[in-house]
Amino acid sequence: MADKKAKKKQSNQDTPDTYASEGAGYGAIVGFFFFLVLAVSGHASYGAVMLAVCVVVGLLLGMTKLKPSRGNEEREQEIRDYKKLDAERNAFFPDRSKKKYDPNLKTPCIRKNLANGERVAGFMNRATGRFEEKMLIRDEKDLKEFMRQYGISDKEDLK
Repeated sequence: MADKKAKKKQSNQDTPDTYASEGAGYGAIVGFFFFLVLAVSGHASYGAVMLAVCVVVGLLLGMTKLKPSRGNEEREQEIRDYKKLDAERNAFFPDRSKKKYDPNLKTPCIRKNLANGERVAGFMNRATGRFEEKMLIRDEKDLKEFMRQYGISDKEDLK
């Protein structure tokens, strides 16, 4: 029994994991659109050819793109690092999700409701002491997202 699982696991590692089936599906959708347009215009045979061509092109394009391997922590970390580096380098399409605040005027902080434990991240105006809500914090993922969006590097910066 253990040999079968090990053999199956080994065989899955040997085969490349690609998006070929997804590419063929998208090619079929595009090809069907061409087929309908050409069939309405009276050229159904050309539409059938376009359908087949789109499916094959989608299949070939899908075969060139590898899916990230699952279960391999080092590989997944490499992919995350590459995506982060790519987002930092992208001059044509910069990450517009990053927002700015003036650290001289505002202090990032988290306000917690004592009655129900709800946490809200936002900024405290240093001059007026008024709290400006920005994001509901349900878990650590939301907190990390808030810190990423506003460029807050350390949890100690949050008050």
